Amino acid sequence: MKAEVAFTSLLAAARALKPYTTPQRWHTRTWLLYLRTDGDILTLSATTGDETAHVAVPGAVADGACAVAPDTLIRALTAIKPGGRAARAAVVRMRAADGRLHLDLDTGWGVGLDTDDPAADPPTVVPAHGRLVTVGPVAGWCDLVAGVASAAGRDLARPDLSVVRLRRDHPQLVLMVEATDRRRVHRGAWGEPAGEPVDVCMPVDAARRAVRLLRAIDPTGQVLVHTDDATVTWHTSQVTVSAVTGTNALPDLEKLREDVLADVTTTFSADRDALAAALRTAHDLAATTTHSRVRLEPHTGVSLDVVVHADSGETLHRAEVAITRPADPGGPLLLDAAVAAQAFAFLDGDHATVHAGAGRLPIYLHGARRHAVLMQLVG
Repeated sequence: MKAEVAFTSLLAAARALKPYTTPQRWHTRTWLLYLRTDGDILTLSATTGDETAHVAVPGAVADGACAVAPDTLIRALTAIKPGGRAARAAVVRMRAADGRLHLDLDTGWGVGLDTDDPAADPPTVVPAHGRLVTVGPVAGWCDLVAGVASAAGRDLARPDLSVVRLRRDHPQLVLMVEATDRRRVHRGAWGEPAGEPVDVCMPVDAARRAVRLLRAIDPTGQVLVHTDDATVTWHTSQVTVSAVTGTNALPDLEKLREDVLADVTTTFSADRDALAAALRTAHDLAATTTHSRVRLEPHTGVSLDVVVHADSGETLHRAEVAITRPADPGGPLLLDAAVAAQAFAFLDGDHATVHAGAGRLPIYLHGARRHAVLMQLVG
């Protein structure tokens, strides 16, 4: 195998793929980083067993393949890294033969590494296939999925909730991306109302790894998402990442939203950025208390107070946010400070609207194309 590739591209790919490898003592195949040249492309691949990721780096010059521990490659590249602007222009010449991988910079530095001969076949680069779920910019897609994933369950007793769900019930509906952990729901609409019906769940850890990989390697690209009966695949011109799908056991989150709205007795809207900033501050201060709670106290047609109480019951913090859509405010809302800050940060658009019902614990929040359901705290 021979190749000439940009130094920064090679190092970025090795670092981004490291989360897809595991220690050697657990698996003989999944701890390695695989390098393969084909024409003018060097492909780096790694797999956890259930997830496989590939990054394409242009510049290969001769066909071949080898495998190396990711930390070994990263340390070697870091050791020979040029300083300052020279790193962005540097080219790495790679040559693999007789169990060794030689890396030489065009600036004169070089290093030789031992390669590995794994017992199993390397992960293959499989083109995206199956039903096309959606197409869109990487930045927007990753922002939505990351925001939804923050609400996915982490309870080991409920692994069915540790997923991000892609759902379209009908060809004329937009794609919904959703997750829940029983205390909250995050849902967001994506794309236009066009495409085949789809209902597939991606493990939340796989979704988070895919988001980090795309943001690191191809943040300005276009992503295509495909699914078949066994896998969901995200694909750009530089990155392909696939994961084994989970079970579609999430509750009907649309019905939950409709049930909450059916009992609404109070509604108010506020500037989303101002409210999100107030909640971030409240969260930081509430973290110093025992229960980490925040109260939203709306006042009829005037303002909303974001309040944190100390363990003694005294007011630790109070911030006022203007209400832009006044209505009968009802009583105060008592929320987990971290959950509230995360939910309002997840919403989009200029305004955040809150719907609550008298005597009902769930409240409904929405922005322009994203919404959430939060459970209030008792006491």
